[in-house]
Amino acid sequence: MNLGIQLDLGGRRRRAGINPALVSSSATLAVYDWTNPSAMTAGAGGPVSNGSTIALVPNAKSPGTLDLGQTVAADRPTYTNGAIHDGVTEFLRVPFTANTGPANAALVYVVKTSDTQFMLGGTDDAGQFYGAAEDGSASTASWTGSAAYYANGVLISAGLATRNEVRDAWATGSAVVARVQAAAFQSPTISDIRNSYSGAGFFVSGNCMLIAILNASDGNYATAIALAEAEAARVISVLGL
Repeated sequence: MNLGIQLDLGGRRRRAGINPALVSSSATLAVYDWTNPSAMTAGAGGPVSNGSTIALVPNAKSPGTLDLGQTVAADRPTYTNGAIHDGVTEFLRVPFTANTGPANAALVYVVKTSDTQFMLGGTDDAGQFYGAAEDGSASTASWTGSAAYYANGVLISAGLATRNEVRDAWATGSAVVARVQAAAFQSPTISDIRNSYSGAGFFVSGNCMLIAILNASDGNYATAIALAEAEAARVISVLGL
């Protein structure tokens, strides 16, 4: 198994990081390294370690822009080999100025949950969301449009996926690489992307980590999405999920 360990020139062991090709791709808007908690900021200040709450995960592509975090102390997930959410109030968000969000985005997550109701493409506008997963629901997983949903690189439904189809594919109890593709976040009423619903419910319980945000309209998207999902697989391996 590849645990992300490499040797430096002196024969010492070091942990491999994000593939530089993913970071430098023109299709990559943001990428987050969940195997390097020392680069994150804990709720109490200083670097994150196991048991710390997560205040900030920097964007390795462009730190300070599209960083992932949570300013409300009570809503911060805990780092324990990933971002453990309580399913009640905890979530992480990527803030940006309204009307400047990606118009055709792909979100790649690692999620390990058996939850019956959660969301991976929510916003601060309760009327605009993607990636709604809900056990037994025949409603579509998106508020509008034709977003596509994948689990471990496989399209969940050839048509508009239902919330039940998405839930069954993502909430297996094992680590899953979840993708939300063709999601539009460029709106005057949207100023963040979050793994929750800004209305009632749909807070994920378990391990949920945003790996990358990509521009699905970019000419290098096909290569970048393969790299992003490979990064998700690396995170699963390194964290032992």
